[in-house]
Amino acid sequence: MFRDYHGEEARVIEGGDAPYSTSTPYSISSGDTFEGTLSFSGDKDAIKLEVQAGVTYTISMDGIGSGGVSDTYLYLYDSNANEIAKDDDGGSGRNSEITFTATTTGTYYIGAASYNDRYSGDYRISVDADGGPTDPPTDPNAFTNDQIAAQLTDGYWNSTGRGRRAFDVSPGESLTVNLNGLNSSGRELATKALEAWTMVTGIEFRTVSSGAQITFDDNDSGAYANSTTRGSTILSSTVNVSTDWVARYGTDLDGYAFQTYVHEIGHALGLGHAGNYNGAATYGVDNHYSNDSWQATIMSYFDQVENTNVDASRAYVVTPMIADILAMQDLYGTATDLRTGSTVYGENSTAGGYYDDIADLNPATFTIMDNGGNDSINFSSVRADQKISLVAETYSDVNGLTGNMTIMRDTVIENAYSGSGNDELIGNDADNGLYANAGNDTLEGGLGDDTLSGGSGSDTFVFNINCGADTIIDFSNGLDFMKFESGADSFADLSIQDTGADTVINYDGGSITLSGVDSSVINADDFVFV
Repeated sequence: MFRDYHGEEARVIEGGDAPYSTSTPYSISSGDTFEGTLSFSGDKDAIKLEVQAGVTYTISMDGIGSGGVSDTYLYLYDSNANEIAKDDDGGSGRNSEITFTATTTGTYYIGAASYNDRYSGDYRISVDADGGPTDPPTDPNAFTNDQIAAQLTDGYWNSTGRGRRAFDVSPGESLTVNLNGLNSSGRELATKALEAWTMVTGIEFRTVSSGAQITFDDNDSGAYANSTTRGSTILSSTVNVSTDWVARYGTDLDGYAFQTYVHEIGHALGLGHAGNYNGAATYGVDNHYSNDSWQATIMSYFDQVENTNVDASRAYVVTPMIADILAMQDLYGTATDLRTGSTVYGENSTAGGYYDDIADLNPATFTIMDNGGNDSINFSSVRADQKISLVAETYSDVNGLTGNMTIMRDTVIENAYSGSGNDELIGNDADNGLYANAGNDTLEGGLGDDTLSGGSGSDTFVFNINCGADTIIDFSNGLDFMKFESGADSFADLSIQDTGADTVINYDGGSITLSGVDSSVINADDFVFV
């Protein structure tokens, strides 16, 4: 056994074969990786995992190198060697991933194998605690959202010999702005861009004709912002976006001029660049982490296509993104009263302001932030395939684009509505309503008591252990399927009964109600077990 320590993380490499038993000599914990080999078809390895009760862990198994395991299979056992989870393709491609919360502190066991024991080859096991945004990234060259936010508040300024800065203002208070130096087009863009920051910070901007804390102009060429500071306090800022800039890039909200205004106001409020560059930058040369792009922060110089490590369509940024919001929360505090009612985002939006136009902006990338209510994301008229994830800090594919929508940390959106494509809808830990329309859709409610509707087409409803009491309101026998990734291994593991006019299916840690379906028509052909 070989350990190469790097900080508090360890890389463990299999020396002699890891026996598939509790006597395995190999042990890892959160942040560590284990690299091993399945020497032949049917070979399995066991690795001890040290866990703490109440902590959520994500275990990933990936084939690595040219001789990697082509289809991994991952098992998890508790301290008594009882199987508690298994996974085939929960990771990227044909790789495996399990997320679980430890109920006791001690030793669990990871089982590394291949699908149907068919394959051999090299693999890597990675373990992250909490699976949250502050965990070390899987890609050592990637930054977490918190690390990007720290670059915006401190890293950039420190690289220039300066320090963090912010106005002396808090959410619910206001800053004064002077827009008299702009023509009508610039004034409209600046007003909307200021609104973009209000929508995520709770800081209001009050227009004055003199003595403003932020003054706008369009006389100089190009686009820039600067600030006058005393210590770490911004006394005043200036934003300049030239008339030529606006004429070149247009006045649409899904255009580069609007994005420029939001970016420059970010500077005026205290944000630096996403990298230690200014004026111009080349991806692969000037970035110092791999996910430096518009997808993470409007303060980046790299669009989603120029950054070759980002899986996203090129789209202009129409709101501050997650790292931008985290940075502002660090500088100014966190707003707690933003859209606390039941709000619709997307089509037929009730969010207010220019948020109501987001569904009509294309190409556009945006972040949804919300503080309460029973909320919905609606892209129900879209014909293209979509993926809508209600899990905070994950990326969704909406309006025919890839990776262009995300939900802010601590924002809970309860409902999602998709269109007529072959869509994927993913719930969070709340009681979700997931509603697809035509198309062959995949719906996964996650935790909570969820309501699921696939619409027309052949739909797949995905369940896991402890998923709660879910209801499918339009299950079509012989056309739709229920897929168990955990919680049941076969049809025999299910308890099926009639309850009034409905069928109720019980499994380990959850139940499924099929509204208006008689249990006599339900058989093994309606299920998929993986």
